[in-house]
Amino acid sequence: MMQFLDSADHYDQTAYMMLKWTTNDGGGSSTASGRNGRGIVPGQGLGLTLDYQTGWVLGFAFNLQGQTSVGSGIIYELSATNAVPLIRLVIENDFTLSVYSGIGQAGHPGNLIATSQGPAVKGLVWNYVEIKIALSGSTPITAVVSLQLNGQLIVNAVSGSCQQNASSTITGLAEANFHKFSAPGGGDGLIIDDIYIADMSGAGLVNTFVGDVSLFSFFPNADDITNWAAVGGSTSTLFDHVNDQFAETNDDTVYIKDGTVNDIYSCYYQPIPLFGGTVPAIQLVALNRKDSEGTRTWQFYGNGGVLGSAPFGPFAAIDSYQYNFCALDSNGGSSWTQGAVNGSNWGAKIIS
Repeated sequence: MMQFLDSADHYDQTAYMMLKWTTNDGGGSSTASGRNGRGIVPGQGLGLTLDYQTGWVLGFAFNLQGQTSVGSGIIYELSATNAVPLIRLVIENDFTLSVYSGIGQAGHPGNLIATSQGPAVKGLVWNYVEIKIALSGSTPITAVVSLQLNGQLIVNAVSGSCQQNASSTITGLAEANFHKFSAPGGGDGLIIDDIYIADMSGAGLVNTFVGDVSLFSFFPNADDITNWAAVGGSTSTLFDHVNDQFAETNDDTVYIKDGTVNDIYSCYYQPIPLFGGTVPAIQLVALNRKDSEGTRTWQFYGNGGVLGSAPFGPFAAIDSYQYNFCALDSNGGSSWTQGAVNGSNWGAKIIS
């Protein structure tokens, strides 16, 4: 089931990026130099907390900003709440990819589970890597790992120890919830873009490699249900109060608001241009907050009903801005088509 997508195109400031991501160990930033529009510099470690799962599959585009040997460099790691990495994806000093587990000593990435032994990653160009991780067992936790690079399977279901027991995790199970991306050496020598993260629970339609994906942000262009009220601006329509590409453009001056339970706002979006591929998933994203009085919960709404279940709704609004998101890889049990996306309406409903 798809859980997270990021094209990085809807924010141009690191502060707004961090209203969507969870942690920034240093140097993580938004950049205009993405693969398709904007991108992300992960720096020393840009982290995202999702829910606990026994299996994850994810992909991201990355661009190494040089071709000099940088030594072993971690670009992704999966861990549980105890912060001990279960799996690490590493670019070796010959630019091949390997998978390690555990903490390691003296800067070493840990215990080698699998190495691709080629092909080498190219520097100064965009590559697309995907990793699939299935966790099981308890003493120790075992991982079965596969890797794809630019659509080519380079590691196929190799099993290895994660170097820690399930009892050392907060749930006591072979599960993980924290995803961290980083640059080799922790500097600004890596840009990432077009990120997807899915669990392998079988609950949705995406439970294995998606392939090289291009992600784009689309914004409201027409109203549908208008129970909410427009604030600021020079028009009476609502969609143009919430369709800025960058949130700080109008911030607290032009927006929509509501405080009545069951009130709905929904709108139509810019159409997806025709292309030859498929639509594996969409993600609804809303920057939101409440005022200082009382509590308020809301949920994404679309095509006649509320969307998402915990932890992707209902959401508790807080006094400060935050991004909430809900990824959808199923359209009523079927895959999304371009026509279905273009004909859909999405928005928000006040729950309590």
